[in-house]
Amino acid sequence: MWTSMIVGYAQNRPPKEAIGFFKKMMSAGVKLDGGAVISVLSACAQLKVLDIGQWIHDLVHIDNIPMSSKLVVTLVDMYAKCREIKASHSIFYSMDQQVLPAWNALVAGYYLGNLNSAHSFIEPRGKKNIPISALCWNFCGAIAVVYFSTVYA
Repeated sequence: MWTSMIVGYAQNRPPKEAIGFFKKMMSAGVKLDGGAVISVLSACAQLKVLDIGQWIHDLVHIDNIPMSSKLVVTLVDMYAKCREIKASHSIFYSMDQQVLPAWNALVAGYYLGNLNSAHSFIEPRGKKNIPISALCWNFCGAIAVVYFSTVYA
């Protein structure tokens, strides 16, 4: 029940409510599961609350929550959106196999911080058989947002 409530709050209400409900779950001594963690980390990413996201990441390690691909992608995304690109980058490279959503989350994080770094990150990926077209579309979209926000500001 706890996980369902957190997922519902994270997806359908202000994400702050998901975090509040997660804290209640922790106070009640309920055992963590991956679904609750993924949803509350997503809420942290939406709100850009790094301290709570880091606390939850620590709980993942303490409680030995399995690091599923979805959880790792959510961590990459949370750290990237909180502008902790080094942490996002480190988690990204800890993956056995980097999946496209992780690439997109990391590229989006670079976009938030530094487009030149994003370009230097993307450029060598073509040599590693990475779906470069998807990354390029993400990068091009980032450039368009920056361009149009400065031209029409």
